[in-house]
Amino acid sequence: LGDDPVYNGKAQKPEVTVEDEFGDTIPPDKYTIKYWNNIKCGRAKYTVKIKAGDPKYKEMTEEGDFNIVPARGQILKLTPGKSGLKVTVKGQKKSGAKKYVVRYRVKGTKNWKTKKFNVASGNELVLRGLKKGKCYQVKARAIYPLEDYDLEGEYSAVKTSGKIGVDLENPMIVKGKKIAIKYSSLKKK
Repeated sequence: LGDDPVYNGKAQKPEVTVEDEFGDTIPPDKYTIKYWNNIKCGRAKYTVKIKAGDPKYKEMTEEGDFNIVPARGQILKLTPGKSGLKVTVKGQKKSGAKKYVVRYRVKGTKNWKTKKFNVASGNELVLRGLKKGKCYQVKARAIYPLEDYDLEGEYSAVKTSGKIGVDLENPMIVKGKKIAIKYSSLKKK
């Protein structure tokens, strides 16, 4: 088997090379392959059965498994708030993925911070305690935890948020540029 296939909603049937005890490849017409549990993320299984009747190959059945990894992450929307950032990712509940990993950092810095959340809780995560007036870069991916390690989908493209703590619901246009003014800070004359 080659690389782990990526979830696409269809049955995954990776190509299998079958060899005899001497390391010689057995022709595909001498065996059958059956796959199961091979649509959603996780560990899929297959059975190779060497057909009877050819004296060169002994009739036998072998089982094996392979992993199906989550699809590449996708961030649909970043919504800045007063001191946080709501991250909306494309849902992967159908794929069988169990968690999302969101990595974020202040734009222009090197170090990423990481948050995880369960697929069952929806496709939104609010990052709290962020620095006001700063823009954040964010990327996300889905994971499927196995007993001994996680199957990790590819990270999404990095998206950049608007500034945290800026009231974007009431923007004003000044000289062709959008700016935000907090109406509560204006005083009546």
